[in-house]
Amino acid sequence: MARMYPSEFPTAAPGDDQNRAERKLFEAVPDSLPDPWEGYHSINRVERDADDGALMGEIDFVLAHPDHGILTLEVKGGGIECNHGAWRRRKPSGKWESMKDPVTQVRDNQFGLARLLERTPEWPIVNPLMSHGLVFPLASVHQFVLGPGTDPAIIVDRNDIDDVPTAIDRLLAFHRGNRDKRRPLGEEGMEALVELLAPSVAIRVPLGERLMDEESQLESLTKEQARALRKMRRNPRMVFIGCAGSGKTMLANAHARRLAGEGFRVLFTCFNKRLREDLEARYGTDGLDIRNVHSLAVQLSHKRVWTYLRPIGMSSDRSSGTSSSRRTSSRPPLCSTCNTTL
Repeated sequence: MARMYPSEFPTAAPGDDQNRAERKLFEAVPDSLPDPWEGYHSINRVERDADDGALMGEIDFVLAHPDHGILTLEVKGGGIECNHGAWRRRKPSGKWESMKDPVTQVRDNQFGLARLLERTPEWPIVNPLMSHGLVFPLASVHQFVLGPGTDPAIIVDRNDIDDVPTAIDRLLAFHRGNRDKRRPLGEEGMEALVELLAPSVAIRVPLGERLMDEESQLESLTKEQARALRKMRRNPRMVFIGCAGSGKTMLANAHARRLAGEGFRVLFTCFNKRLREDLEARYGTDGLDIRNVHSLAVQLSHKRVWTYLRPIGMSSDRSSGTSSSRRTSSRPPLCSTCNTTL
């Protein structure tokens, strides 16, 4: 049986005559056509014209075979008529409205697909065999007055749905000639067509983006945290206890930035040096001094007055029995933990 892309008819499609017509053909193709036929339903195409800009269209069905090439089909439901070449369709309200000639439409789709193949670098077949046809799964062809732009041989109506292979053979025979130079697809063309019309695409969110999103969520204060932040205005001393990731740092940082914005000089301390660097990079502002405890301890030690037992610069010269003034080393001591000059 033929393989369909997608494998199931879309369930969200509206339940009108057009939908019923496409579903009827969608179900008939895999049941009637043998392998290696492949079918594609509802292929959207877009191309740019230098004068008209972006041109968009939809191909109702594309059938492909390694030997018989590509066949584009335009499907029309009930409630349409052609009167001396003028096509119109009945709206759900019962009123009639003009519609695009389906013969022109299916030709435009075939030529548009041919241009898509030509501008695809990976497409391997030059001048592939292509055909087109009109399908009316809910109506009989004798109900239409066909214009000179079409032929009954390329029409598939409700009487042909039960024998789709015969109708397809008739349609293909109409398009092909004894001196036809167009090339069949072969296995290479069939594989390339799947990649072009029904590719498997997975759009994944990068890990960095997910982490940034999670970080943004962590930075958003909950209602409970917002109430706690308002209480800080009335109580200068508060202790918050919570597990890792509960928002303690974000809460304290938000309060510190608020006070700095009001003109206070604020000291914000944390234990980890890398956390300090990250907070400074993201939230550093005038009036907010962010320090980790080790750098704060070193800074405070620099301001301490060191007193020595003997006045600096005074020593005795015992060998001469006289006193002399000699400068001794005044290098400050080092921190035994981080080897930083105190």
